[in-house]
Amino acid sequence: MYRTVPKAACTTIRFALAAVDAIKAGEWAMPSGGVGTAEAVRLIDLRRPLQQIPREEAAAMADGFTRFTIVRHPTGRLVSGWWQRIFFYGKDPVPVHESAFAKWYQPLGLKRGMAFDDFVEALAEIPDAALDGHLRSQTGLLHLGSNAFDRIGRVENLAADLVPLIGEEYAALAAIRLNRAPRPRLEASKRTLRLIGERFGKDFAEFGYDPAQIPAVVTLRR
Repeated sequence: MYRTVPKAACTTIRFALAAVDAIKAGEWAMPSGGVGTAEAVRLIDLRRPLQQIPREEAAAMADGFTRFTIVRHPTGRLVSGWWQRIFFYGKDPVPVHESAFAKWYQPLGLKRGMAFDDFVEALAEIPDAALDGHLRSQTGLLHLGSNAFDRIGRVENLAADLVPLIGEEYAALAAIRLNRAPRPRLEASKRTLRLIGERFGKDFAEFGYDPAQIPAVVTLRR
């Protein structure tokens, strides 16, 4: 039983789980040319009734399943969230993106296409519970408690953490990466990185990530 964390490879993981289920049911086979995001989303949608279980029902069923989630380095996840939801959505004229920005981010004072440093400054003043799942802390999303999960894996070690859950015979599915749009390098100040460390301190501590570790796409401003 998988608990999703947005911006932590959740499309990739949901696809792998849906694909294993569909293959076992004889309803799908891996295309010879590989799998793109469009095909993966189509398969996820086909299996969606099996994936969207109300929280109360899921809790009642949990004893019969391995309960797991996958988390990501908080700074890398935040960069991804800013790039897609604030920078890209804020500049993209596609109506669905404009609608998402107007619904989730504009009321919080976040501005379309705002710079990463400015975004982090603003985020530091916004309560975690007011944020949507793409920007909220992972500990806030997961409601960690005693024995909440049997396994907690990492995006940075995704294939190795996912294969034991789906089976060695489906290892090729764990190696597929989806929704990985190219992102430009960005500069961040020492203050910005300090604010991230403070804002997502529980995530760093709970999942054993180092706040001083900077994602490859981020350069410390001198």
